[in-house]
Amino acid sequence: FVFSYFLYIFAKINIMEKIIDEFEDYVINDSGDNDKSVWSVKTQQWLKSRPMPNGYVQICFTKDGKHHYRYLHRLLADEFIPNQDNKPTVNHKNHTRNDNRIENLEWATRLEQNDGIMRENVSRARVGQHNSPSTEYKKGNIPWNLGKRYKIKKGDDS
Repeated sequence: FVFSYFLYIFAKINIMEKIIDEFEDYVINDSGDNDKSVWSVKTQQWLKSRPMPNGYVQICFTKDGKHHYRYLHRLLADEFIPNQDNKPTVNHKNHTRNDNRIENLEWATRLEQNDGIMRENVSRARVGQHNSPSTEYKKGNIPWNLGKRYKIKKGDDS
């Protein structure tokens, strides 16, 4: 098992790895590979990731006999992406929740996350038509808090 870990690491020349602050018996690397990002020092095996219904990838850790679940994108950001502005969330730049490559992750505020969702939803809706953000909100394609921010009400035809 140890040999397979090192073989994998050496095959990926520029991979960085760190001991996870919260879970000292585990090592995380910045490969972004959902199934080969977290290594258990105790069991000498890769931790299996679990795709969740919301699209994110989750990892289960064992510490002091208890199970602890963490999202992989959050672990990667905590360990490898500086957060100088102390932003609370991690954004997937391409909006693909299981794409956990470091270059696809960034720290963001909730407002930045929602603005990105709004732009993505509006651009998806514009295939062959041109809808304003207010039209998209009325159709339910934009989160409620953005409608509130831009003072748009559902069913408002103006």
